[in-house]
Amino acid sequence: GRGRRGQHWRSPLGSGLYLSLAWPLAPDAVLAGASLAVGVATVETLRRLGAPGVALKWPNDIVHAQGKVGGILLELQQQGSARWLILGLGLNVMPLPAAADQALGLRALGLETPREDLLEALFLAILEALRAFLREGLSLALRRRYQALDAYQGAFVQAEMAKERVQGRYQGINEEGLL
Repeated sequence: GRGRRGQHWRSPLGSGLYLSLAWPLAPDAVLAGASLAVGVATVETLRRLGAPGVALKWPNDIVHAQGKVGGILLELQQQGSARWLILGLGLNVMPLPAAADQALGLRALGLETPREDLLEALFLAILEALRAFLREGLSLALRRRYQALDAYQGAFVQAEMAKERVQGRYQGINEEGLL
């Protein structure tokens, strides 16, 4: 798979659930915060299906106190005058080898939903989340849902931006979906 900033990863055959979705966009579609909407839909669905304690780590990780469960990647593609949002979602499902750095499978959290049912539930939730996001943007209601699932609310954090390192108490996201 491919993650943010061109990072690549590999997982054992059958250990995960990976999907890509191509969504046609209107020329004026604003996408700032779209990955947060997808993250909220994903984590809410995972919790509902039996994976307690999963949470969001800004901007695109799905985490648990014991490790990383998955990630979301959104990219824009242009083909002539057509614009597309390419959404990628990767989730660790099965137990992973001890060598898998900080990775955690959903089965270890008690999620027993068959893979096909998990895919269907996630797909429907993500479609609804994208529709709502494209209508309403990063609404106050969506920001509150994100905050309720945010793994680092109030924690002391360190962020690296270009060559600068910033430290402080994490207070969540703003109206634009930024830290």
